[in-house]
Amino acid sequence: MVLTAEQQWMVATVYEKAAADRLGVPPPQRAAFARKARWFRMLARIRAKKEAAVVFKQERLPRPST
Repeated sequence: MVLTAEQQWMVATVYEKAAADRLGVPPPQRAAFARKARWFRMLARIRAKKEAAVVFKQERLPRPST
């Protein structure tokens, strides 16, 4: 399943919130959630750049005149 940049950003936000929960989550799990949050933020940035490149490429293509 391929997620959009916005969806990946939302997943990262959820992991970040879980990593910040000091009462309900043990320290090793919080560290794992923090790593996953960083990973998904990186994926979101990469996906956003790819999506922007596709849009840019489509705008630059010459349109056939009819």
